[in-house]
Amino acid sequence: MIGTIIAVVIVFFLIFCLFANVSVYAKDVSPYILMMEHEIITDQGSFDDSVLLFTHMDRYYLDFHTDHISFELLNEAYLKEGTYICNKEKSGWQSVVHNYRVDTFFIDPIKQELYVSLVSNESKVTTLGVFKMTVKTVVNFSLISLNDDTFKIKSSIIITFKDKKDLWLARLVKTRRVWQKHLEEELEAGSKMVANGL
Repeated sequence: MIGTIIAVVIVFFLIFCLFANVSVYAKDVSPYILMMEHEIITDQGSFDDSVLLFTHMDRYYLDFHTDHISFELLNEAYLKEGTYICNKEKSGWQSVVHNYRVDTFFIDPIKQELYVSLVSNESKVTTLGVFKMTVKTVVNFSLISLNDDTFKIKSSIIITFKDKKDLWLARLVKTRRVWQKHLEEELEAGSKMVANGL
């Protein structure tokens, strides 16, 4: 009986939150997409260490964030275009299994620029341990030299949902807020790792 009452209260609370938060995502670039971005400027570390970090992400990934579970390269010894990756992570009340392909991996050592794009057409998301959905996830990283010892590091996550129901569930559980915080924390941690030397 108490369990039923708790379940009913939770359902009403979730419905209330859904209607209360519909306008929060006015910045979405389309009805079924959420996008998170973060960038930092740093004068710590070297371009070579940043390249090492990105090309051997599997060595350092677990140190970026306590919510990172695994990062396995499936067909290559290091990241490059065409590398397949199985990546597991969690944030807040969501856990995700990504099946990434490295779509872009570009390094210009002269200009000291690096661009990486990972695409997972079928990221498996579990929310609150119960709700499951499949989304497309694109993660982009860039490192651009602003001068001899200053870099701009930028990262973005783009999540595309199959339908309005999945997007509403994402809004309900504040997916953007959860993954925005996660993105900021891992970018800051990666920057500190490079600053301290790999």
